[in-house]
Amino acid sequence: MVEKLNAADVPVASILTMAELTSDDYMRTRGSFRTVRDGTGGTMRLPVDPTQFQAAEGSDLRGGTVCSDRDPEFLSGSAGAVRLPI
Repeated sequence: MVEKLNAADVPVASILTMAELTSDDYMRTRGSFRTVRDGTGGTMRLPVDPTQFQAAEGSDLRGGTVCSDRDPEFLSGSAGAVRLPI
């Protein structure tokens, strides 16, 4: 399917399984996972919320969090965010 969409110039990418994702060296190096309790006495690794990622070293992108429409700072307008109509 990916090949057909690429041939039609449609942007597409494969999605990793959880096993592939959690074993990916790049993702581990970037600190993309957190360990959480599974509720049965054990732990499991889950991806970190991508809105919490920091900019890569040497990047000109600013790291930090993305405003949420549930965030009081966002709702008050003091975050400098603009609400877009959906």
